[in-house]
Amino acid sequence: MLPRCLSASAAVTPIISSALPTRPLARLLQSTSLRTLATASTHFKHRPLSSRLGVSKCVTASTSVTARTMSITASPSSCSSSLSIPSVDGTFFLLCDIQETFRGKILGYEKLIATSKFLMQCAETLDVPVIVTEQRPFKPTVGELLPFIEGKEHVQSFSKSRFSMMTDEVRQCLKSNRFTNRKHALLFGIEAHVCVLQTSLDLLREGYTVHLVLDAISSQNEVDRQAAMERYRTEALKQRGVDGAGTLILTSAESFLFQMLADAQHPKFKSLLPFMKELAATKKGGVAPSATANNGQPAKL
Repeated sequence: MLPRCLSASAAVTPIISSALPTRPLARLLQSTSLRTLATASTHFKHRPLSSRLGVSKCVTASTSVTARTMSITASPSSCSSSLSIPSVDGTFFLLCDIQETFRGKILGYEKLIATSKFLMQCAETLDVPVIVTEQRPFKPTVGELLPFIEGKEHVQSFSKSRFSMMTDEVRQCLKSNRFTNRKHALLFGIEAHVCVLQTSLDLLREGYTVHLVLDAISSQNEVDRQAAMERYRTEALKQRGVDGAGTLILTSAESFLFQMLADAQHPKFKSLLPFMKELAATKKGGVAPSATANNGQPAKL
């Protein structure tokens, strides 16, 4: 199947221009017929049609291809949605149920907490709004994250019984002025196969671009976590941006931060460097200088 956001009804020769790069496009439009396309298809019959023609996967054809006829329906919105880049002013964070009850039960929980702490530090520095939830009836959010939540104007906290974070209260919050024009949702927390998964699907249905932080999402056992990751990959491969649906993107904490900043000349970049160093040390199993106590002993992350 050909991709979705090209538009051509009669002539299809622009599609095969990549196969004949040395000929000017104007001459191709005049001289190339549908027979050329059929020839190219036959010559590369053992490869998928989209790769034979060198066409981007963000485009889809919605029609039949025969020796004589072919039409391609345009859908430019699907391309623009999948290629949109997060910005500081267009993003909000969602911290899902990182609670004390689950300490010692969630795979890689200490590193997940450290990565979540990094993200909360970034949100505070960049003044990015954050929505935090706690699942009832469990113990509250872990102590490492509380300094970045309590008393912070950019953070809104909610208690919930529903598995998805998208409760009525959260939906109402997302309609407030603070979240106006913020369509990129950075989601992290637990558990990957329950609350995080259901939250991501709800956000997709409402048209958000959802970025899942893979180094800050986990479950209590590997089977559930892997099942969730496979579901995420399946959703990420789907063509979104059509009929109001959103886009799912798999990322890491540091990768997303650099995407938001875009440039080392960003006014907040240097302020974020100590947090990056601390996170890097955590991932390697070491301790960053900023994370040591006065007596030189490692502080708990």
